[in-house]
Amino acid sequence: MHTHLLVKSHYSFYEGTSKVPALLAAAKEGGAHSLALTDRDNMYGAYEFSKLAKKEGIQPILGVQLRLQFGEKPDDTGYMVFLAMNEEGYKNICRLMIEAQHPNEDGVCDGIVKGKSLAKHTEGVIALSGGEDGVLVRMLQKGLDKQAEQMASFLQARFGDRFYLQINRSGTEMDDPEIDQALVSLAINPKFGGKHADGTAFKGIPAVGTSEVRYTTEDRHVAFEILQAIKQSRKVEISDDGVSGVFKGRYHMRSRDEMEGLFSDMPEALQNANYIAQRCSFMVTDRAPILPSFTDGETSEIEELRRQAEEGLEDRLKDRGLTDEKRAEYSKRLDYELGIIENMGFPGYFLIVSDFIKWAKEQDIPVGPGRGSGAGSMVAWALLITDLDPFEFGLLFERFLNPERVSMPDFDIDICKDRRDEVIKYVQRKYGEEQVSQINTFGEVKSKTALKDVARALVHPQYGVYGFGELNTLTQMLPNKDGSPEPMALKDAYENSQDFREQIDSSPKMRALYDRSRMVEGVYKSTGMHAAGVIIGDRPLHDLVPIRWDQEAKMPVSQFNMKGSENTGLVKFDFLGLKTLTVIKTALGFIKQTRGEDIDISKIPLDDDAVYEMMREGKSVGVFQFESGGMQKVLRDVRPTRIEDLIAVNALYRPGPMDNIPHYAACKNGKAEPNYPEPVDRTKPFLEETYGIMIYQEQVMRVAQEVAGYSLGGADLLRRAMGKKIASEMDAQRAKFVEGATKRGTSKAKANELFDTIAKFAGYGFNKSHAAAYAYVAYQTAWLKCHYPAEFFASLLSYEEKAERMALIKDDMAAFGIEMLPPCINASIGFFSPEADRKSEGGFGIRFGLTAIKGISGEMKAFFEARNQKVFSSLKDFASRGAGHFNKSALESLAAAGAFDGLDDNARRAVAEINWHLKNAKNDKRQASMFGGGMLEDNLPADIVEMKDWGNRLEREFSVVGFYFKEHPIDHYLPKLRRKGVKPLLEHYAMMDEQEIAEANGKLVCVMLDGVFVKDSRKGNRYLRLVGNEKMSPITAMFFPPRFDNQGPSLNKVHEIGKTAIANKVPVVMRVNIVREDGEGNSSLFLRDIVLADEIAQDVRGDLTIRCDMNEFADTSESAKIKVEAARKLKNGQISESEKVEAVAKADAIRIRSGLAQLNAYLEQVKAETDQEASGVSQVRLELMKADKFEGGKLLNGKFLITNAVEGKLKTMDGITGLVEVL
Repeated sequence: MHTHLLVKSHYSFYEGTSKVPALLAAAKEGGAHSLALTDRDNMYGAYEFSKLAKKEGIQPILGVQLRLQFGEKPDDTGYMVFLAMNEEGYKNICRLMIEAQHPNEDGVCDGIVKGKSLAKHTEGVIALSGGEDGVLVRMLQKGLDKQAEQMASFLQARFGDRFYLQINRSGTEMDDPEIDQALVSLAINPKFGGKHADGTAFKGIPAVGTSEVRYTTEDRHVAFEILQAIKQSRKVEISDDGVSGVFKGRYHMRSRDEMEGLFSDMPEALQNANYIAQRCSFMVTDRAPILPSFTDGETSEIEELRRQAEEGLEDRLKDRGLTDEKRAEYSKRLDYELGIIENMGFPGYFLIVSDFIKWAKEQDIPVGPGRGSGAGSMVAWALLITDLDPFEFGLLFERFLNPERVSMPDFDIDICKDRRDEVIKYVQRKYGEEQVSQINTFGEVKSKTALKDVARALVHPQYGVYGFGELNTLTQMLPNKDGSPEPMALKDAYENSQDFREQIDSSPKMRALYDRSRMVEGVYKSTGMHAAGVIIGDRPLHDLVPIRWDQEAKMPVSQFNMKGSENTGLVKFDFLGLKTLTVIKTALGFIKQTRGEDIDISKIPLDDDAVYEMMREGKSVGVFQFESGGMQKVLRDVRPTRIEDLIAVNALYRPGPMDNIPHYAACKNGKAEPNYPEPVDRTKPFLEETYGIMIYQEQVMRVAQEVAGYSLGGADLLRRAMGKKIASEMDAQRAKFVEGATKRGTSKAKANELFDTIAKFAGYGFNKSHAAAYAYVAYQTAWLKCHYPAEFFASLLSYEEKAERMALIKDDMAAFGIEMLPPCINASIGFFSPEADRKSEGGFGIRFGLTAIKGISGEMKAFFEARNQKVFSSLKDFASRGAGHFNKSALESLAAAGAFDGLDDNARRAVAEINWHLKNAKNDKRQASMFGGGMLEDNLPADIVEMKDWGNRLEREFSVVGFYFKEHPIDHYLPKLRRKGVKPLLEHYAMMDEQEIAEANGKLVCVMLDGVFVKDSRKGNRYLRLVGNEKMSPITAMFFPPRFDNQGPSLNKVHEIGKTAIANKVPVVMRVNIVREDGEGNSSLFLRDIVLADEIAQDVRGDLTIRCDMNEFADTSESAKIKVEAARKLKNGQISESEKVEAVAKADAIRIRSGLAQLNAYLEQVKAETDQEASGVSQVRLELMKADKFEGGKLLNGKFLITNAVEGKLKTMDGITGLVEVL
């Protein structure tokens, strides 16, 4: 078969629509012996292509398409194809690529290969002039024939006989005979020529025939058209055979016969394609790990490692008061580990990790105490890589680095999220920018994205475009993969979800969307960067792998994914940004600021009972790894008293091991006895701390060592074998275990029994090193929360991005007696911050941070500098000095959140006044300069002065913050709903615990819903899953519609009410059956009925206070006449000023009596006939005010029927300024 040399895969985003395996399969099926991969501007697929091609018996030809510039205009560019003949050619292509992508002197990344790069990096590279958008084709299309000839001469001078003039044909309208002929003329032009490597001469430029490949088969053209429409944000119409496309060309992998037909006039061009394949003999292969040398050569790495480790251990132990015997144990362990590290060849790895961690700590950048199995290394502890003493916590080195199984060590390093980039920059400076990179990831078009993107691009000839509503309905029906938040693949969803399947089959329009979405599902569409991985090499990394430049990160990035990068010799170091470390650091800063205390968090006592008491009560919101509702219950059950309990709970709280939590809790609290496997005398020493439960992998290893004589390295291999559950490995290990155990005095039967016990636990045993390190961080957060709650909560809120989590933290603050102080333009900083507050427990509340308000971001240095000069005394002052730092939308958000309430509690008027001042600022300045002095005082327009506040302040606050921080909507309803039997879920649980019942039916709870989801049971029956919260507590309820008796609401009715409540942000009251499933507090809620809370609350009335401002009652005709007459007489000199004041007072008394009489008359109309108690009957208190001054009050006789209509009428009456309902 013909060798295709111009091939794009799906790594050419939105252009190639076939994956690498599919391209190789198509080539093999067509009888090809070789195939090139030449994606546009990248070699992302080079490793995958090399590995799979070798497996398929096809010679891989690695290449890339890169742009050259031939003129001054932005579009004066065209592509060329560069192919690697050998390793040197591969390196040179990688160099061409990174130099093209690296920012130029102006900081611009244009992706264009420069002439100076071609002058240096052509050895071992074959260059083709490019396909339909090739550099010579583009020049000829622009009529630049002479310049095209010069370009061809330049390229031949650079590449010699490795430059080929590419003739690309497709047999479609895309082919241009005139351009084709012009290229052929260049090829045979006698002025061109040169010498081959063997010294023989040639004339012209050798031509090569290609037909561009972007997909395997012709039917994949539909996917290509759709992806191009998505990329260009345009529409494409659905047709019977796919879509009505706009591309004239076809880019499938053509057969040998097709290619021979296309090039029947120049068969030598096809022969040259196969000749080029023969000239290429390189593929990407796996390499051993490559690390830079840490030392200068005068000192070996192991000598340097030993020196640093010994000095570090001495420093760790110097103030611990250890005996000489105990210190010798530490030294012996250190020597043992150093010997293994030397024999395995990893001293440099430890030195590199230690170096950047020490640097980070010297810069006061928080680094975690350890993560993963590395915390088991004494050398790591001595080098400050970890902060856990392996002896103190019983951690094993062999779990990290097994001398009987050579593999690269892998330290995962947690670093303060805010300053992680500083550490990476340090590494770049130390080893060189070209020797450090991050790692590529790829964004795949998953099922939900496929549906959405394709729907936006498609137009159905009969039914038109896809509306948001119908698309949203469809995508919500996509079920997730088991145990994953990712949606199922479209085919799996169709087969497994009746709801989804019926929606797809409901119309030809939906079926067309489904079929075409499947065509693009699974292809790649974008790149990203690995969240943690950083590569450090001993040479410029582009000499090892293709590198791209990430302009946003300002860093090189390996074009291969993590697996490809590591397999080709690159060593990955994990720099994980851990938010919790940032929270701890910020909290310590707040403590220093508020109390003047410097706290070293690494030296806090680990036996503080106040901390454990807080945890025993389940008050663990915000405590790292321990804050879920389920974990809170476990803490209440286990009742921890020591750090070992936290380590155990951290390890146990996972599917599988959590079945052991009840037994652990019972043993811990003296309600059960531990069970130790035989032989007890040998297993108990290692299992006693966990009450006989093999929680940790280290325990499995210790027991195998003690009972069966395994080395710890061999015990690690046993643990791995048990985890994999491969029968042949298990059988071999069982024989070895039983033989070793019997030699050490255990019977064969007991040995087999113990092996089975170990195998059971080893399947889900947890790495104690990791559990201990994270429990240590958890304890630090718990200690801060216990002793400095205001500072801790302020820090926690400052780094929280999810509004629902912020609401949870806010409610937890209330439980600790800490007030949330509202945003204030004069007091708030960017972060949430502790602030002196008499109402708060401990004397500190938490001031709301400005950057938590929608539209407010950044450091706002200039704004705070202006405010630090002096606080804003008025809205005009703010408009003059502060408003310029915010746009109009941000100002409205600040007002909606209440940030201006200290200057004017009418938020709507505050915004209007600020904008008025800003609008008139230029005029103010002009007048001020004319008359001298400062800005003139403003007379605000009456419409601003009299402007009423927004009536929906609560919802406006929610819209700009994302949670209710002043008042929760449920707060308004609860007093009334309690009269109807509605209670918080925790009260229902308490009742069930008191009565010792497992089920409680028909209980009422008030909930703010977040989502209502249609689901399918395994039997295909539809049900609803309702998700929400009752302030602090999350709630999930299932609704299965009635099937036989039709009692209760329908599925559609529940769905409708739920969606209405969510859309209007109003609570619902749910009648639920509560079922305790396992006697351990795990409960399920089954919905039986649902109504909007308003419907229940509307007929529940509390007592009403009516506030009247006596200045606001309207004049009567009599009082108005008196005032007019008094004014006339004063003007004519008929009465004195005092007589006029007396007359006006008389008129006001008439006006007030009249207003009160009208109010009393109306209240008499709604007076209840009896004084009996009823939810809709209220007492009424009348309060008289003059402006803000209280003048007196009175409780009216009798009771009144106060309905919504009555309230509405009262609010319209003159003089009434407020209605306050008191339950």
